[in-house]
Amino acid sequence: MRRLGLFVLAMVLVLSWSKVATRQADYNEIRQASGLVTNIVKKKRSTNYYMGNLLAVDFSGKDRGVHIGDRVRVYGKSSNLDDMVFKDFDYGRHLRSKGIDSYIQVSGVEIYARSGLYSKLGRLKDYCIGANKDMYKRYGDILNSLVLGYRDDLDQDVRVNFRDAGVSHVMAISGLHISIVVAIFLVVFGKVNRLERLFFLFISLMLYNILVGGGPSITRAIGLTIIGAMAYFVDRRLDIINVLGLVASIMILFNPYTIYNVSFQLSFLAVLSIAIYSKYLKKYLYFNFLNTCIAANILTIPLVLYNFKTFSTVGIIGNILVLPFIGLVIFLDMVSLVAYCLSIDLALLVACINEAILRSVYYFLERLANYGVYNIEVRHVSPVFLLVYYGLVLGLAIFLEIYYIRVNRTYKLENNKEN
Repeated sequence: MRRLGLFVLAMVLVLSWSKVATRQADYNEIRQASGLVTNIVKKKRSTNYYMGNLLAVDFSGKDRGVHIGDRVRVYGKSSNLDDMVFKDFDYGRHLRSKGIDSYIQVSGVEIYARSGLYSKLGRLKDYCIGANKDMYKRYGDILNSLVLGYRDDLDQDVRVNFRDAGVSHVMAISGLHISIVVAIFLVVFGKVNRLERLFFLFISLMLYNILVGGGPSITRAIGLTIIGAMAYFVDRRLDIINVLGLVASIMILFNPYTIYNVSFQLSFLAVLSIAIYSKYLKKYLYFNFLNTCIAANILTIPLVLYNFKTFSTVGIIGNILVLPFIGLVIFLDMVSLVAYCLSIDLALLVACINEAILRSVYYFLERLANYGVYNIEVRHVSPVFLLVYYGLVLGLAIFLEIYYIRVNRTYKLENNKEN
């Protein structure tokens, strides 16, 4: 079967939806819980401690002295995720889509041990955050968001400008970041043509995944990268759509609620859209990056409108003109962070060049965002519209696939007759 990966994904989706729909409520109130702190997110009114499948939220405003890698015992009052529905937003289901099964509001914290690996990565993350702020001053928070996924100190105006310019997706650690990490790996270690190098690549990507706090986008990117690298050892060309279906199926099997995660949906639909439509757009548009930007939007625009009720009409322009420089900015920041450990003067030199690029990029983004005047806002998008739209565009994809297969077959037959 040519599209075995999609068939497997379809079966997994049906099974997962059935499992979620028939799930029996099993809430048990808890007063205390223990676990390893793998990520900390500070917000205006709370501090969120991620501990495996537990989310501990502290509204006290106190500095508990907890760091990534600490093993802690939290005390407080738990809440039933099934009851956490606010207006039209099912927050409990959203948490489950991120792998959270339990929620507790913290009244006290006790640190009783520390994990070596996570503790070292936590200190490394704190060191990189501080180094960026030291080297880049006012642009340090933007770089911490772009490179480390750390958005706690990011100004709201910056978030809005990235959103209104249609490039807010670069704030999510995803394929762009993984490709840069892989490029650095290839420069240092060479081609991934030996099993030990494949193993080291996998370890490097997983450590980066832990460092930035994980997420569906980066998990998808790592899965595609590793499976793509494995193709070298089996000497086979991989069908990107099949691989995408396989990676998505594995993620859904581990957590059926992943299908409700908007980041997961947009991440996979963007790559699927590029894989399906970019090859047809190339026949009419000769600029590959433009093809990719347009193709990525075909399957994602309706979902963006459905979930966020707004869409930036200048997003394609923003992506075409900004993304290449954002990739360069991320790469140079990684270089400056490494240099910061070796030579402050060298690090500041790289940072000076990088800051000049980022300053120009952000200035352009501000002009492009223009306070959201180019945004399209909708009050309501019907699920029926989504079904009709995706039915039509996927039907178009099937038609184009069959059409060009016939065209290529006819062309080969004519060439054979001439020969």
